[in-house]
Amino acid sequence: MKPGEPHRLRLALDGSRLELYDGDRLILPVVDPTPIPASSFLGLQTSRGTGRPIHYEKCS
Repeated sequence: MKPGEPHRLRLALDGSRLELYDGDRLILPVVDPTPIPASSFLGLQTSRGTGRPIHYEKCS
């Protein structure tokens, strides 16, 4: 990934596994071994190169 280069990022959540994709390419897989609570939330924030937020989305 390079600054100024457009990317289509996608998060995939399956149980305790979270995967980050750039297009169809898997960039970062993460597994949380702690017990899964009855409810939780996932937040996503995108930002410009300056660090200023563009978009924030909260999913429960």
